[in-house]
Amino acid sequence: MGNQLTPSLTERMVVELLHAGAIGLEAHAFSHKNWGDDNPIPEAGDVVPANLDWELWCGSARKRLYRKGRYHPGNWR
Repeated sequence: MGNQLTPSLTERMVVELLHAGAIGLEAHAFSHKNWGDDNPIPEAGDVVPANLDWELWCGSARKRLYRKGRYHPGNWR
């Protein structure tokens, strides 16, 4: 993603290689942090705030109840 150094020379070179067809469009990445949600889906939900379109937020993901502070917490990256 390179959001701390963009646009660095490396990112610009990669874009040039992509546009030239020299490299493919598949990328693999990893992080040492656990960004996943290891908690089970809650069985009880909270009232969805009026300014949040919960269906739109969920998109095509498995449907789940809204829980305040659970899916977009203060440490959102």
